[in-house]
Amino acid sequence: MYRSVLSLDIEETMMVIFDKVEKTYPTALERGSVRALRGVSFSMERGEVVAYVGRNGAGKTTSLNILLGLIRPTAGTILINDTPPVESHVRNHVGYLPERPYFYEQLTALQFLRLMGKLSHMKSADITTRAESLLERLDIASVSHRRLRSFSRGMLQRLGIAQAMIHDPELLVLDEPLGGLDPMGRKLVRDVIMDARKSGKTVLYSSHILSDAELIADRVVVINRGVILKDAHLDELRETSRGLVEVTLGPSATIGLEELSARWNQGKRSGGAFTLTVSDHELQQIISTALSIGAEVREICTPRVSLEDALVELMDESAHEGGVS
Repeated sequence: MYRSVLSLDIEETMMVIFDKVEKTYPTALERGSVRALRGVSFSMERGEVVAYVGRNGAGKTTSLNILLGLIRPTAGTILINDTPPVESHVRNHVGYLPERPYFYEQLTALQFLRLMGKLSHMKSADITTRAESLLERLDIASVSHRRLRSFSRGMLQRLGIAQAMIHDPELLVLDEPLGGLDPMGRKLVRDVIMDARKSGKTVLYSSHILSDAELIADRVVVINRGVILKDAHLDELRETSRGLVEVTLGPSATIGLEELSARWNQGKRSGGAFTLTVSDHELQQIISTALSIGAEVREICTPRVSLEDALVELMDESAHEGGVS
């Protein structure tokens, strides 16, 4: 059943809704099957940039293909602007970059974008203007009349972004949009995504480059083995403490600091200060020890972890708890 009764409250601000989405693939064997998605539920408000992250094989591309109506779910509901994605008119409002886009190598970049514009039912008078604007924005205007067989992977990736945006869609679905790009190319694409958000577009993209997600995403949805492990704003994920506390000691007393560091088997110096990371239950003990050697306790805070560290922690916790089979 493609459309089920929603358990989520549909609001006018919602652009995308996944509700208890399941996808099971039969195997070549007589028995058994592969459950690619297991009750996936999350939603996106208009104007949000959401990073969809997880390991290879976690279910990211399957989710995106279902969202685009390219494959059908086994169960659950997917809506784009309150409409199932299998409705053909919905696709006019969606721009898509697949992980492995296909290009007609005999065409030039400008010819390719003109073709994409026609396939998107754009008015002929608007196609060339829009194509030239995107080629300029993505810094490939200088090669717009070169055939695509001569393009590098990074140049093709930028062109793929352009074709997804050619018809000015409300929703951008980008599967690994930063793959194959050099640092300047990644920054350029990040800027393009941020500009899209400023203009009110909604962007859902998958990525393995977590440092880029930290720079541009409003929220992160973490999927592992077809199950959503976390759906949170970026700051909430990065402030995961893992039960640890950072204690920074002043440089007023140096005697005993090495012993203190050795005792807790960790510590770092910076500008004369000394910082130890300890567990919550060790906090009182380390403060007492530090004061006993005459050290100045400058700061006690919860460490701010990177997105990569937070995701590794989530995966580890899932594995320790048995995860999904």
